[in-house]
Amino acid sequence: MEKIDTLIIGAGAVGLAVAGALSSNGHIVFVIEKNKMFGMETSSRNSEVIHSGLYYPTGSLKHILCIKGNTELYMLAKKTGINFRQTGNL
Repeated sequence: MEKIDTLIIGAGAVGLAVAGALSSNGHIVFVIEKNKMFGMETSSRNSEVIHSGLYYPTGSLKHILCIKGNTELYMLAKKTGINFRQTGNL
């Protein structure tokens, strides 16, 4: 039997992102998922909104992480050539 370094339970967006990051650093990763395919739980309910943090108290962890994630996601989209529209709050 082959040795694994990390077992990830859940093949949603977070589980697969963690698996990708670990495996790209040389870790042997095994992902298990209870559904027939990956991304069939919460990840499939994504609103496709990049949050700006405006609904959270300024300086709160949710506010800070929304701003950080927002910035990083737009940078990643530009870097990888993913098309997007930055429409603002409608």
